[in-house]
Order: sequence, then structure tokens, then C-alpha cells
Amino acid sequence: MRARSHVRIGIGGQRSLLGLLSATNAPSTSIAVYFHGFPDLSVHPDEGAPPEYASRFPRKLEEALEMDILSVNFSGLPGSDAEASYRTKTLQRELVDAQGVVAYCATELRKAHVHVVGLSTGAILAACLRSFDHPQLRTIAVIAGIADAVAGMSLDFSPQQLAAMDSEGYCSHGFYWPKDWPLAEDCVKDESFESTYKVWRPLDRAYTDGMATLDIRQHVASGTVPFLVIHGSADKSVSVNHGQNLFATAAEPKQWLLIKGANHLLTNTSHMKKALNAIVAHITRAVT
Repeated sequence: MRARSHVRIGIGGQRSLLGLLSATNAPSTSIAVYFHGFPDLSVHPDEGAPPEYASRFPRKLEEALEMDILSVNFSGLPGSDAEASYRTKTLQRELVDAQGVVAYCATELRKAHVHVVGLSTGAILAACLRSFDHPQLRTIAVIAGIADAVAGMSLDFSPQQLAAMDSEGYCSHGFYWPKDWPLAEDCVKDESFESTYKVWRPLDRAYTDGMATLDIRQHVASGTVPFLVIHGSADKSVSVNHGQNLFATAAEPKQWLLIKGANHLLTNTSHMKKALNAIVAHITRAVT
């Protein structure tokens, strides 16, 4: 059995992130932290209701891991947007968020072992933590990660969106809105909204400018935290060569897992199970 609760994670006295803490009944010195992709979030933002995940992966982590789990919404996203807007989001700001989450686990939750798991854009942030010299950061696992953030721009943005960034200073970008949550003023419903909850929101050029300067390779090449790279061979959103390049760039200790036939979100149950089993084994090796 587990107990779920909403938590607030302060980031440098400037903003706070919404998190969902799933605690085991027995006290644990270990915690797994989940970083979501883009355009997605981890936690439904309604703090007046029982805590619920907004995506599938943290639910599956909760089922697989016998330790506490913390999932967060990065700044500017619903639940974490009181002090920081979606429009001004950047990966650099989210990397500061990620560092703050690890520090929160160590200082506020008093965890001796922090294990980070990131999917897609969350994998970028998790990978960049490898050079973050924090004594409680024990392992990092990334799914659908990349080594080249400049190349990654073409994965998240269309040529028309990138052109709008250059000419207008912003573009309209898709985002999947949480169910039964009031729309923000800047949201424009997609024609598929009733079934997909997709909206379009303005995002400033600072996001792509930040991607252009983010050196993922340097972060993974200089760090020593045990590093697991997982990729699906049938990932059409982030092709497998990106994961291969990330693994090749990373310093030891590292491990590679290619899941044959798996797509970007590991929607097949057996593919998800393979990834989770690898993450469990990765963590176990590091703490025994």
C-alpha cells in the first residue's frame, strides 16, 4: 500500500513546483523522481482533489518500484504556474527546477538515495543532471533521450513554428491540457480538444534559443552517476540514433537497452515492463 499526497517544492525562493509524493508504508531511504516530457505533465493540478497522475509513466513506476516516488510538474505548467508562465519556459529554467527537486529530496525528505527517471524532454533534463555534483544523486535513467539539443529542435517544432520564432519572437505550440481543469487565458482549443484535450499556447523564442546553447554532451560526458539509456527501436518521435548518440557520448558507468518494436511512450505493456525491469535492476546495482 501507498499514501499519495500533494507537495510543494520551493525553487530558490522564486517559485514552487507541484509534486505528487507516493510514499510506501515502510520508511524508505530511497526515492525515485520522475521528469515528464513536453508537451505533457506528471500531476493533475487540482490540489483540492485526491492526488492523481496526469500521465501513464509515473503510474507504472509506482507499480514497479518499492520505494517512495516523486513526480513533478515543471515551472510554467498547470499547478506550477503561479510564479512562472508557460510562455517564458526554457530548458535552462527547468534544469534549475530539476536540481531543486533533487535537493528537496535530500534535505526536506531526507533521502539518502535519489534516483532520477526522465522521458523524452524529461530525459534531456535527467541527462543534464549527470554533471550535477549532488552526493545523494545515485542513478539516472533516460527513455527516448537525445545528445544534440539543436537537432532536437526539429523534433519538437515544425519548420513553420521555427520560422515564427525567428520572425515573430514566439510560436503557437501544442499542449495536452489536464482533464476537468479550467483553461488558461492563452489557450486555443484544437479541433480535436473534446477527445484529446489538446490546446495551442504561445511559447517565446527564448525556449529555442535556450535549446541552441544547451550542451547535453558535456553534461553526460563529465558526470559519473550510473547512467541507463533506454530507447525503442520503433520510436517515430525520437529516432533510435538519438539514443545511440547519447549513449556513445556518455562516460562510464553506463548501460544501453534497445527495446525492439517499442514506440516513444512504450504503450505496449511488454515494452513498458522491459523498461521498468531495467530501471529496477539499474537502481539495485547502484545501491547494493
